[in-house]
Amino acid sequence: MFSAPASPVPPRTAPDALLDADGSPRERPTPPSGHGTFTICDSATDEPLGGVVATDDDGVRDAVARASAAGPRWSRTPVGERAAVLRGWSTALRHQASELALSLTRETGALLGDAHAQVDAGIEAIERYAVLGRLHRDRRALGDAEAIERTPRGVVAVLLPWRDPVALACAQLAACLTTGNTVVVKPSGRAPLSVERAVRLLTAPDGVVGLVHGGAPTGACLASDLDVGMVIHTGSVETGQAVAASCAARLRAAIVEQGGKGAVIVDRGVEPSVAAAYAATAAFSHAGQLCGSVDRLLVHRTVYDRFLDAFLARTERLRLGDGVDRASTLAPLVDPRQRAAVHGQVTATIAEGAHLLTGGTVPPGPGCFYPATVLDHVSPTTAIWSQKTFGPVAALAPFDDVDDALRATSDGGLRGAVTLLTVDPAHADRAVREHAIGAVDPGGLASGPASVAIERLRQPGTGLGYGHELLDELTRWRVARRAI
Repeated sequence: MFSAPASPVPPRTAPDALLDADGSPRERPTPPSGHGTFTICDSATDEPLGGVVATDDDGVRDAVARASAAGPRWSRTPVGERAAVLRGWSTALRHQASELALSLTRETGALLGDAHAQVDAGIEAIERYAVLGRLHRDRRALGDAEAIERTPRGVVAVLLPWRDPVALACAQLAACLTTGNTVVVKPSGRAPLSVERAVRLLTAPDGVVGLVHGGAPTGACLASDLDVGMVIHTGSVETGQAVAASCAARLRAAIVEQGGKGAVIVDRGVEPSVAAAYAATAAFSHAGQLCGSVDRLLVHRTVYDRFLDAFLARTERLRLGDGVDRASTLAPLVDPRQRAAVHGQVTATIAEGAHLLTGGTVPPGPGCFYPATVLDHVSPTTAIWSQKTFGPVAALAPFDDVDDALRATSDGGLRGAVTLLTVDPAHADRAVREHAIGAVDPGGLASGPASVAIERLRQPGTGLGYGHELLDELTRWRVARRAI
């Protein structure tokens, strides 16, 4: 049973203005929950990077109205011309890729190499949608006087997370624009600067793309505007549920993607060192802050001890440091709020009987650093087992039967991507056919929005994301009649 690309960049230091007289770091400013000014600080040094002013309700309504007014003309623009706008955007982003990656590192804490990969993923997504838009469904004849055709939904509200914000912004905006929709995008108030920089590089007709800033009140105002035809939300479970409920009440289409509770299951017979290498990458890449990051490791009892030794060895070799330092292999978290949430989950789990094997302490000094943390003997009743952590934390538990392990990853809580490492074909077949897990990743970590469809089950969200299937979601069938 289941039981329980360049020469190294030197690290930056915090400015004196953020230190008290005794040398200890001052409390860094944090974004407000609603309207006001959002001050964004460097995740490694606490140095202020800049800020944005939250858009008030009138500003949100104005952005939607402008997008709505621009919609008819943009939808009639030939798809080849819309593709040319996207290609121009991708070219501009390529010219600014290094600066944009550095902005992401400072704003979100990502390792510089990972930030470059995120920017590249966004550019690739734009270029793919420029092609996919031209290949999307065409008119279909029904008879001499009728045909059905795909038409855009109108104004699409895009609500972005602080995790991987540029790649998601590029993919979602490109998909909306190639299908003839107009867009109003709201970045997370915790990471708005890089998204704003990327969106400003997009040259489109007036009103086709709008940008608003703010927290939950701004997002709620945008999502509830009567002229919005669809909402795409990526973020927390609570906000996603509120968005879905609001759209359902208005009979409005929505795509909701929430952070699933990812898991790796290591079956009997698997080489422990190979499994440990895979699991460490899955758990600690991007400091565990991606939607697809793995939080839970379920390991067959016959290989548990050897796996644990190999996994701890890899964990303890990680070098916690500034993302701009090429020697760093574990970057800081996005902000103090996130670090507090992660540490709170860790301490609560230890209090409930879990064993802390490594990490679990908040380092002194500036920045939002948190070490790679491994917890053993974690009960499935703990919050860290059922709630998304978004931090470099791995919770381990042994199992005796693979079906019990598969059920433990899908019953209750958040259903996320599940990787089953097994040498038994029957176990692999049952995982896919019999267990209602949110996704199956058979060989590697999903990375970056591109052109592969994902359908989410239960709490991780609703709707199809990416690829031709996303273009279907962003359009609707319409019967077109002509006079005889």
